[in-house]
Amino acid sequence: MASVASATPLTLNFTGQWQHYDPQSQAPGFWAAMSNLGIVNGTRALFSFSIDDTAPGSNAALGVFAVTNWSLTLGNYTFSNMARPYTLSAGGFWGPSTGPALGVYRPGFMQFGLGTTGLPVLGGLSAVSHAPWTNTLLYFDFSSPGARNGGTMLLTRSVPGPGALPIVLSGVAALLWLRRKHRFGARDLES
Repeated sequence: MASVASATPLTLNFTGQWQHYDPQSQAPGFWAAMSNLGIVNGTRALFSFSIDDTAPGSNAALGVFAVTNWSLTLGNYTFSNMARPYTLSAGGFWGPSTGPALGVYRPGFMQFGLGTTGLPVLGGLSAVSHAPWTNTLLYFDFSSPGARNGGTMLLTRSVPGPGALPIVLSGVAALLWLRRKHRFGARDLES
């Protein structure tokens, strides 16, 4: 089955909470440094990425999409992708990141994993947009001269995808039409 390429990249937004990957007893310096910057277990995380089925590296027929950019906001700090391309497939996407150094800790590897949700990546951007996106997990680590430490975030899709707004608006329009029809019907009965 042939799929039609879209003209507009799709941006997906997620929200979650940071959780230190290593226990405090194994990474006390990392916990302390992050705490001094306001990043503790439970700190809100915002993650978004854009995919494009027309960009080099995409093959919608195989369920592979070029990730044109991504960003993670963690507390007051924002991290993003480096220049190398990323590719979303059934396993998610991963690679190096960039952003501010947090003391001696520099942003390192990130992995956006889809877990076992069976995300439908076939069917083009529409299928990806309407996928359930449950149990998505983001791992993000920091490198320091002595160690690598990181955190995980269980993410929830936070913004409806394309197509959801017209469905909601058509439902509202139908409700208003029924309400108006009901009012006019009641008015006719009173006359």
